[in-house]
Amino acid sequence: MEERSLIMEKHTDHVKAKPAEGKIISVQNLVGPEIRLPESKYLYSEIHIQRALKAQELCRQCRGKKCIQPTPGYMPLVVYYAGTVREAMHPCPYENIQKREWRKQHLLDQAGLPEMFRSSTFAEYQVDEGNRKAVETIRKMAADPQENRGFYLHGPSGVGKTMLAALYAKEKILQGKAVRFMTTAGLLNQLRRNITGDWNQRMDRYQEVPCLILDDLGTAKVTEWGLEQLFLLIDARYTARRQTIFTSNFSLPELQAKLLDAKGRIGKEESRTINRLISRIAGMTLDLEAKGRDRRWNLERWIPQETEKRKKTEQWDLDTSLFA
Repeated sequence: MEERSLIMEKHTDHVKAKPAEGKIISVQNLVGPEIRLPESKYLYSEIHIQRALKAQELCRQCRGKKCIQPTPGYMPLVVYYAGTVREAMHPCPYENIQKREWRKQHLLDQAGLPEMFRSSTFAEYQVDEGNRKAVETIRKMAADPQENRGFYLHGPSGVGKTMLAALYAKEKILQGKAVRFMTTAGLLNQLRRNITGDWNQRMDRYQEVPCLILDDLGTAKVTEWGLEQLFLLIDARYTARRQTIFTSNFSLPELQAKLLDAKGRIGKEESRTINRLISRIAGMTLDLEAKGRDRRWNLERWIPQETEKRKKTEQWDLDTSLFA
Protein backbone atom coordinates (compact mmCIF):
# COMPACT_ATOMS: atom_id res chain seq x y z
CA MET A 1 0.00 0.00 0.00
CA GLU A 2 1.33 3.41 -0.90
CA GLU A 3 1.49 6.09 1.72
CA ARG A 4 -1.31 8.62 1.53
CA SER A 5 -2.16 11.82 3.44
CA LEU A 6 -5.74 12.78 3.94
CA ILE A 7 -6.17 16.55 3.65
CA MET A 8 -9.20 18.02 5.36
CA GLU A 9 -10.44 21.55 4.84
CA LYS A 10 -11.73 21.73 8.40
CA HIS A 11 -10.60 20.35 11.74
CA THR A 12 -7.42 18.72 10.40
CA ASP A 13 -6.02 18.66 13.92
CA HIS A 14 -8.71 16.12 14.87
CA VAL A 15 -8.22 13.76 11.89
CA LYS A 16 -5.05 11.97 10.79
CA ALA A 17 -4.48 9.47 7.97
CA LYS A 18 -2.04 6.63 8.60
CA PRO A 19 -0.18 4.59 5.97
CA ALA A 20 -1.00 1.29 7.67
CA GLU A 21 -2.77 -1.49 5.75
CA GLY A 22 -6.43 -0.78 5.23
CA LYS A 23 -5.77 2.95 5.50
CA ILE A 24 -6.79 3.52 9.12
CA ILE A 25 -8.01 7.00 10.01
CA SER A 26 -7.59 8.44 13.51
CA VAL A 27 -10.19 10.83 14.89
CA GLN A 28 -9.45 12.64 18.15
CA ASN A 29 -12.43 13.92 20.09
CA LEU A 30 -11.95 16.91 22.34
CA VAL A 31 -12.29 14.57 25.32
CA GLY A 32 -11.83 10.82 25.57
CA PRO A 33 -9.64 8.32 23.72
CA GLU A 34 -8.62 8.42 20.07
CA ILE A 35 -11.02 6.78 17.60
CA ARG A 36 -9.44 4.59 14.86
CA LEU A 37 -11.55 3.46 11.93
CA PRO A 38 -11.13 2.31 8.30
CA GLU A 39 -10.97 5.08 5.73
CA SER A 40 -14.04 3.71 3.99
CA LYS A 41 -16.06 4.05 7.18
CA TYR A 42 -14.70 7.55 7.70
CA LEU A 43 -15.59 8.70 4.19
CA TYR A 44 -19.06 7.20 4.49
CA SER A 45 -19.73 9.13 7.74
CA GLU A 46 -17.58 12.19 7.06
CA ILE A 47 -20.46 14.68 7.28
CA HIS A 48 -21.53 13.41 10.71
CA ILE A 49 -17.95 13.28 11.98
CA GLN A 50 -17.21 16.82 10.88
CA ARG A 51 -20.46 18.04 12.42
CA ALA A 52 -19.56 16.50 15.77
CA LEU A 53 -16.00 17.87 15.68
CA LYS A 54 -17.28 21.32 14.80
CA ALA A 55 -19.73 21.22 17.70
CA GLN A 56 -16.90 20.20 20.03
CA GLU A 57 -15.07 23.43 19.19
CA LEU A 58 -17.84 25.30 21.02
CA CYS A 59 -16.59 23.63 24.19
CA ARG A 60 -12.86 24.28 23.74
CA GLN A 61 -12.80 27.65 25.53
CA CYS A 62 -15.73 26.94 27.83
CA ARG A 63 -15.24 27.11 31.59
CA GLY A 64 -18.70 25.96 32.54
CA LYS A 65 -20.32 29.36 32.93
CA LYS A 66 -22.84 29.27 30.09
CA CYS A 67 -23.35 26.30 27.80
CA ILE A 68 -23.92 27.19 24.12
CA GLN A 69 -24.38 23.65 22.82
CA PRO A 70 -27.71 22.91 21.08
CA THR A 71 -28.29 20.40 23.89
CA PRO A 72 -27.03 22.27 26.98
CA GLY A 73 -24.83 20.22 29.26
CA TYR A 74 -23.81 17.68 26.60
CA MET A 75 -20.98 17.43 24.06
CA PRO A 76 -21.36 15.34 20.85
CA LEU A 77 -18.59 12.73 20.46
CA VAL A 78 -17.58 10.52 17.53
CA VAL A 79 -17.70 6.84 18.50
CA TYR A 80 -16.92 3.73 16.45
CA TYR A 81 -18.64 0.61 17.67
CA ALA A 82 -19.47 -2.71 16.01
CA GLY A 83 -18.37 -1.41 12.62
CA THR A 84 -20.58 1.66 12.77
CA VAL A 85 -19.68 5.32 13.23
CA ARG A 86 -22.06 7.02 15.63
CA GLU A 87 -22.54 10.40 17.26
CA ALA A 88 -23.00 10.04 21.03
CA MET A 89 -23.93 12.71 23.56
CA HIS A 90 -21.40 12.92 26.38
CA PRO A 91 -22.18 14.76 29.64
CA CYS A 92 -20.23 17.98 29.85
CA PRO A 93 -17.32 17.87 32.34
CA TYR A 94 -18.64 21.18 33.66
CA GLU A 95 -22.22 19.97 34.03
CA ASN A 96 -21.92 19.60 37.79
CA ILE A 97 -20.42 23.08 37.99
CA GLN A 98 -23.36 24.44 36.01
CA LYS A 99 -25.84 22.64 38.22
CA ARG A 100 -24.18 24.06 41.31
CA GLU A 101 -24.32 27.57 39.82
CA TRP A 102 -27.97 27.16 38.94
CA ARG A 103 -28.70 25.89 42.45
CA LYS A 104 -26.89 28.84 44.03
CA GLN A 105 -28.90 31.28 41.94
CA HIS A 106 -32.12 29.48 42.86
CA LEU A 107 -31.19 29.56 46.55
CA LEU A 108 -30.39 33.25 46.31
CA ASP A 109 -33.71 33.98 44.62
CA GLN A 110 -35.62 32.03 47.28
CA ALA A 111 -33.72 33.34 50.31
CA GLY A 112 -35.64 36.60 50.71
CA LEU A 113 -32.53 38.73 51.20
CA PRO A 114 -33.11 42.50 51.22
CA GLU A 115 -32.59 43.66 47.64
CA MET A 116 -30.10 46.36 48.64
CA PHE A 117 -27.72 43.73 50.05
CA ARG A 118 -27.88 41.05 47.34
CA SER A 119 -24.76 42.36 45.60
CA SER A 120 -22.92 43.50 48.75
CA THR A 121 -19.77 41.82 50.10
CA PHE A 122 -17.91 41.68 53.39
CA ALA A 123 -15.24 43.88 51.82
CA GLU A 124 -17.76 46.74 51.63
CA TYR A 125 -18.77 46.50 55.27
CA GLN A 126 -17.49 49.35 57.44
CA VAL A 127 -15.50 47.94 60.35
CA ASP A 128 -14.69 49.97 63.47
CA GLU A 129 -13.88 49.26 67.10
CA GLY A 130 -17.55 48.97 67.99
CA ASN A 131 -18.28 46.09 65.62
CA ARG A 132 -14.85 44.58 64.89
CA LYS A 133 -15.23 41.52 67.12
CA ALA A 134 -18.70 40.73 65.78
CA VAL A 135 -17.61 41.16 62.15
CA GLU A 136 -14.51 39.00 62.54
CA THR A 137 -16.46 36.27 64.30
CA ILE A 138 -19.24 36.24 61.71
CA ARG A 139 -16.79 36.22 58.79
CA LYS A 140 -14.97 33.27 60.34
CA MET A 141 -18.24 31.41 60.86
CA ALA A 142 -19.34 32.20 57.31
CA ALA A 143 -16.11 30.84 55.82
CA ASP A 144 -16.58 27.42 57.43
CA PRO A 145 -19.00 25.23 55.41
CA GLN A 146 -19.40 22.92 58.41
CA GLU A 147 -20.33 25.70 60.84
CA ASN A 148 -23.86 25.16 62.10
CA ARG A 149 -24.01 27.40 65.17
CA GLY A 150 -26.37 30.34 65.14
CA PHE A 151 -25.66 33.77 66.53
CA TYR A 152 -27.67 36.47 68.27
CA LEU A 153 -26.45 39.83 66.96
CA HIS A 154 -27.68 42.78 68.98
CA GLY A 155 -26.92 46.47 69.15
CA PRO A 156 -28.41 49.93 68.62
CA SER A 157 -30.48 50.74 65.57
CA GLY A 158 -28.54 51.60 62.44
CA VAL A 159 -25.17 49.98 63.22
CA GLY A 160 -25.35 47.48 60.33
CA LYS A 161 -26.82 44.34 61.91
CA THR A 162 -29.15 43.51 59.02
CA MET A 163 -26.42 43.92 56.44
CA LEU A 164 -24.04 41.73 58.43
CA ALA A 165 -26.64 38.97 58.71
CA ALA A 166 -27.38 39.26 54.98
CA LEU A 167 -23.67 38.96 54.13
CA TYR A 168 -23.47 35.83 56.25
CA ALA A 169 -26.50 34.43 54.43
CA LYS A 170 -24.90 35.07 51.04
CA GLU A 171 -21.76 33.16 52.01
CA LYS A 172 -23.82 30.18 53.11
CA ILE A 173 -25.82 30.26 49.88
CA LEU A 174 -22.58 30.23 47.87
CA GLN A 175 -21.64 27.09 49.80
CA GLY A 176 -24.92 25.53 48.65
CA LYS A 177 -26.89 25.91 51.88
CA ALA A 178 -30.56 26.88 51.78
CA VAL A 179 -31.26 30.06 53.75
CA ARG A 180 -34.45 31.94 54.56
CA PHE A 181 -34.20 35.59 55.63
CA MET A 182 -37.25 37.15 57.30
CA THR A 183 -38.10 39.99 59.62
CA THR A 184 -39.85 38.68 62.71
CA ALA A 185 -42.89 40.84 61.92
CA GLY A 186 -42.95 39.55 58.33
CA LEU A 187 -42.81 35.96 59.52
CA LEU A 188 -45.74 36.40 61.90
CA ASN A 189 -47.76 38.25 59.27
CA GLN A 190 -47.27 35.39 56.79
CA LEU A 191 -48.34 32.82 59.36
CA ARG A 192 -51.38 34.90 60.31
CA ARG A 193 -52.48 35.30 56.68
CA ASN A 194 -52.35 31.53 56.21
CA ILE A 195 -53.93 30.55 59.50
CA THR A 196 -56.96 29.07 57.70
CA GLY A 197 -55.01 27.80 54.70
CA ASP A 198 -51.62 26.14 54.38
CA TRP A 199 -50.47 27.23 57.85
CA ASN A 200 -48.87 23.88 58.70
CA GLN A 201 -47.05 23.74 55.37
CA ARG A 202 -45.69 27.26 55.79
CA MET A 203 -44.65 26.67 59.40
CA ASP A 204 -42.89 23.46 58.34
CA ARG A 205 -41.00 25.44 55.73
CA TYR A 206 -39.56 27.75 58.38
CA GLN A 207 -38.94 24.93 60.83
CA GLU A 208 -37.04 22.81 58.32
CA VAL A 209 -34.96 25.29 56.30
CA PRO A 210 -31.27 24.60 57.11
CA CYS A 211 -30.55 28.24 58.01
CA LEU A 212 -33.21 30.69 59.19
CA ILE A 213 -32.43 34.35 59.85
CA LEU A 214 -34.94 36.34 61.91
CA ASP A 215 -34.26 40.05 61.64
CA ASP A 216 -35.39 42.70 64.15
CA LEU A 217 -36.50 40.36 66.89
CA GLY A 218 -38.33 42.32 69.58
CA THR A 219 -38.97 45.44 67.51
CA ALA A 220 -42.53 44.65 66.47
CA LYS A 221 -45.39 44.18 68.90
CA VAL A 222 -45.86 40.49 69.68
CA THR A 223 -49.31 39.26 70.68
CA GLU A 224 -50.02 36.20 72.78
CA TRP A 225 -50.65 34.27 69.55
CA GLY A 226 -47.43 35.58 68.00
CA LEU A 227 -45.42 34.65 71.08
CA GLU A 228 -46.79 31.12 70.90
CA GLN A 229 -45.85 30.81 67.20
CA LEU A 230 -42.33 32.10 67.82
CA PHE A 231 -41.82 29.58 70.58
CA LEU A 232 -43.16 26.70 68.47
CA LEU A 233 -40.83 27.66 65.62
CA ILE A 234 -37.71 28.23 67.69
CA ASP A 235 -38.29 25.20 69.90
CA ALA A 236 -38.62 22.96 66.82
CA ARG A 237 -35.40 24.33 65.35
CA TYR A 238 -33.62 24.05 68.70
CA THR A 239 -34.63 20.40 69.02
CA ALA A 240 -33.57 19.62 65.43
CA ARG A 241 -30.30 21.56 65.87
CA ARG A 242 -30.96 23.70 62.82
CA GLN A 243 -28.97 26.89 62.42
CA THR A 244 -30.92 29.96 63.48
CA ILE A 245 -29.67 33.54 63.46
CA PHE A 246 -31.24 36.57 65.10
CA THR A 247 -30.68 40.31 64.95
CA SER A 248 -32.18 42.61 67.55
CA ASN A 249 -31.92 46.06 69.07
CA PHE A 250 -32.00 44.36 72.47
CA SER A 251 -29.66 42.05 74.33
CA LEU A 252 -31.31 38.82 75.47
CA PRO A 253 -31.88 40.08 79.05
CA GLU A 254 -33.33 43.31 77.63
CA LEU A 255 -35.55 41.35 75.25
CA GLN A 256 -36.76 39.14 78.07
CA ALA A 257 -37.62 42.15 80.22
CA LYS A 258 -39.37 43.86 77.29
CA LEU A 259 -41.56 40.85 76.56
CA LEU A 260 -42.42 40.32 80.22
CA ASP A 261 -43.29 43.99 80.72
CA ALA A 262 -45.44 44.32 77.60
CA LYS A 263 -49.02 45.07 78.63
CA GLY A 264 -48.08 44.25 82.22
CA ARG A 265 -48.09 40.52 81.58
CA ILE A 266 -48.34 38.59 84.80
CA GLY A 267 -49.81 35.29 83.65
CA LYS A 268 -47.66 32.39 84.79
CA GLU A 269 -48.10 30.41 81.57
CA GLU A 270 -47.20 33.34 79.35
CA SER A 271 -44.21 34.26 81.52
CA ARG A 272 -43.06 30.66 81.36
CA THR A 273 -43.28 30.71 77.56
CA ILE A 274 -41.21 33.90 77.40
CA ASN A 275 -38.55 32.48 79.71
CA ARG A 276 -38.39 29.24 77.72
CA LEU A 277 -38.14 31.22 74.47
CA ILE A 278 -35.18 33.24 75.75
CA SER A 279 -33.55 30.08 77.09
CA ARG A 280 -33.85 28.36 73.70
CA ILE A 281 -32.33 31.33 71.88
CA ALA A 282 -29.44 31.51 74.35
CA GLY A 283 -28.82 27.79 73.99
CA MET A 284 -28.67 27.78 70.19
CA THR A 285 -26.72 30.97 69.47
CA LEU A 286 -23.46 32.77 70.09
CA ASP A 287 -24.01 36.19 71.65
CA LEU A 288 -22.48 39.01 69.57
CA GLU A 289 -22.76 42.75 70.03
CA ALA A 290 -22.35 45.48 67.40
CA LYS A 291 -21.94 49.00 68.71
CA GLY A 292 -21.27 52.34 67.05
CA ARG A 293 -22.96 55.32 65.49
CA ASP A 294 -26.14 55.21 63.46
CA ARG A 295 -24.91 54.80 59.88
CA ARG A 296 -28.22 55.36 58.20
CA TRP A 297 -27.78 59.11 58.08
CA ASN A 298 -24.43 60.87 58.19
CA LEU A 299 -24.92 64.41 56.91
CA GLU A 300 -21.20 65.16 56.75
CA ARG A 301 -20.88 62.38 54.19
CA TRP A 302 -23.44 63.95 51.85
CA ILE A 303 -22.69 67.68 52.31
CA PRO A 304 -19.49 68.74 50.48
CA GLN A 305 -17.02 70.65 52.64
CA GLU A 306 -15.60 74.03 51.58
CA THR A 307 -12.38 72.50 50.26
CA GLU A 308 -14.09 69.51 48.67
CA LYS A 309 -15.36 69.24 45.12
CA ARG A 310 -17.76 66.54 44.08
CA LYS A 311 -19.63 65.67 40.96
CA LYS A 312 -23.32 66.20 41.35
CA THR A 313 -24.13 62.49 41.03
CA GLU A 314 -21.62 61.53 43.70
CA GLN A 315 -23.55 63.44 46.34
CA TRP A 316 -26.32 60.83 46.18
CA ASP A 317 -24.24 57.67 45.66
CA LEU A 318 -25.43 56.00 48.86
CA ASP A 319 -23.47 53.32 50.68
CA THR A 320 -25.75 50.33 51.31
CA SER A 321 -24.23 49.71 54.72
CA LEU A 322 -25.97 52.88 55.90
CA PHE A 323 -29.33 51.14 55.68
CA ALA A 324 -28.77 48.17 57.97
